Amino acid sequence: MPGREVQKMLKTRSLDCLMPYVRHLALRLREECAKVGIPLGFANTLRDKEYQEWCKKNGKSATAELGPHAFGLAFDVFINRKGSEYDMELLRRVGAIGKELGLSWAGDWKSFREYVHFEYTGGLTAADLRAGKRAELPAVPEELPAAVPMCIRHPGGELTGYAVDGVTYVPLRSLCEALGFSVLWDAARPNEAEVKPACTP
Repeated sequence: MPGREVQKMLKTRSLDCLMPYVRHLALRLREECAKVGIPLGFANTLRDKEYQEWCKKNGKSATAELGPHAFGLAFDVFINRKGSEYDMELLRRVGAIGKELGLSWAGDWKSFREYVHFEYTGGLTAADLRAGKRAELPAVPEELPAAVPMCIRHPGGELTGYAVDGVTYVPLRSLCEALGFSVLWDAARPNEAEVKPACTP
């Protein structure tokens, strides 16, 4: 069965298999698409020689030679909405957004256009990569994750906290004091705090 044949080859959709800057661009692409109501999924990142040959044999690639996918410099997308996975109008909009981010979009290629394919090779061709040249990629920008204000309700009232990357942060001293505890901090140990029951008169 074709499915079992493919499973023996290296084919993954994990963004962790991409070079860091390319992964950064893929995440930016998904983020920018979400802002305009386009849910983006990733179908293909790293692939090996065997899978590349399978793609050529089954009409999914113009060549059996290794390309940017094999070097962590390319990824394929789909619209993460049932029935619209390969909607051409939406993919063209995704292509335009990708190009604004600096990605090369295969929907612009003169031959064998792939509207789902994006890559960033630092100007190198597939032949350059196969010859051993390595792309000089920009460093991944250090970006602070978005902080979302949250209302923290407790038995004594409410406090304002923040959610960052799925973790909720609360003002420790205010919350502890509202619950009858005290927070002790020692300047000699600036990275530690101790919570104790509040002293009663």
